This record gives sequence, structure tokens and C-alpha cells, in this order.
Amino acid sequence: YFSGTDSDTREHAGVGIIINNEVKTYIIDIAPTDGRFMSIKLNTVPVTTLISAYAPHSGRPEQEKKPFYRKLAQYTSMQTNPDQSS
Repeated sequence: YFSGTDSDTREHAGVGIIINNEVKTYIIDIAPTDGRFMSIKLNTVPVTTLISAYAPHSGRPEQEKKPFYRKLAQYTSMQTNPDQSS
């Protein structure tokens, strides 16, 4: 599963998650957010959410890093507290 743009577009990000065929039957939701984040929810008890994130590397400008980490904090908070989805 992949979240990003088509191969025709050059981008600095793109994330994916490789799932074993046996685990594939437990997938209840795939959320490709953008080129930096995606998640897959598995029907387990309790529900398991796998998050894939691609952080800007150390050479990228701060104005790219700060929004990423704010979004990461918000994204992980939404996964652990689904009622806070605003």
C-alpha cells in the first residue's frame, strides 16, 4: 500500500507499508493521508493502527520540519484518541 504521487511527479516524500498476505485479511481501513503519512487499521482486539511516516532529513529547511512534527503529533494523537479528530 502506498501514499504519495504518481511516478511522473518528482517529490521528496512517499510512504508505504508492506503487509503479509495472512495479515491482509485483517485490514479494516487504509488511510493514505499525503506523501508523508499513511495508516492501516487492523481488526484486532484492541484495534491496531500501523502508521508510516517519512520525516524530512536533517538537510531540509526548518520550515519543512516543524510542520511535519506538528502534524505527526496530531496524527498520532488522533490514532490513540479517535474522538479528537478535529
